[in-house]
Order: sequence, then structure tokens, then C-alpha cells
Amino acid sequence: MIVYGCSAPDMLLKNGAQYVVETKLGAETKLLDAMVRLYDYQKYVTEAKGAFAVLFPEELRRPWPPDVIVNIAIGVLRRSIWLRLFSRI
Repeated sequence: MIVYGCSAPDMLLKNGAQYVVETKLGAETKLLDAMVRLYDYQKYVTEAKGAFAVLFPEELRRPWPPDVIVNIAIGVLRRSIWLRLFSRI
């Protein structure tokens, strides 16, 4: 990701400390590219305590049939309802 002419991480996670996240879509060969970017980000995100490189498989580029998308959405909705039920106990 490029923001105002300088490179920025895809995500910053905060859980007691900050963690930098870089995502790549494709083969494992992109891991080195992600690691290089994470190394570069330490110049700008000095308060980060760690970093994660997340690789997504190339199959995610292919279009999904509508029924698959609906099933995923329904599954997320069901899990969300269960999490709400259990979080109130």
C-alpha cells in the first residue's frame, strides 16, 4: 500500500502493543517481498513490537459462484449470533 508517496502497512493491530501486518495474494514466493516491506515499515512505525506477513492463496483471485458467497455470509451470521449469545452469559 502506498500512502502519500510513502509505503504503509496493510494493517496495524493493537493489543497492548502495536503489530504491523502485510498481506500478499499469491504464491509463497511473495513471502520474501512481504518480509522486506515489514522490515521497511519499522522506519515509520517505531512503536510496533512485532510484525505478521499473511499470505493468501492464489485461488482467491478466481470468481466464486453466488451460492458459495451466500453460504459464507450465512456462516458468518450464524457465528456472530452464537458469539453474541455466549458473550452475554
